[in-house]
Amino acid sequence: MAERTVLVGIVLLAGTMGAFLWQILSGAPVEYARTVAVTTMVLFQNFHIFNTRSFTRSPFRMNPLSNRFLYASIVAALGLHILALYWQPLQVVLALEPLTIQDWLVIVWIAASVVAVVEVDKAARRLIGG
Repeated sequence: MAERTVLVGIVLLAGTMGAFLWQILSGAPVEYARTVAVTTMVLFQNFHIFNTRSFTRSPFRMNPLSNRFLYASIVAALGLHILALYWQPLQVVLALEPLTIQDWLVIVWIAASVVAVVEVDKAARRLIGG
């Protein structure tokens, strides 16, 4: 489990810092780049929740409706994050900037990478262990 934790940590670090640097190098203000980084971490966590339902089984082979509370929690947390991004009073308090649809698409792609990496790790462990 420690190895998986380190692997996921590296993926999250690389993806989040990569998204931040992508914005900075594109000339975005630091506030916008910080918002992209925070949103990337939020989505990384949401995607990774699906991986953690089983240490060895693929989430694609599990019943997606087996834990409705989990899905409701994800939707609620993401809804609150979106509210913070687009509702002006929370933008000011949390120092967040609204994101463009293009940036959302890139962030989703980056955050989904954790699923692919963990799926490869699970497959490798199944081959080695069995």
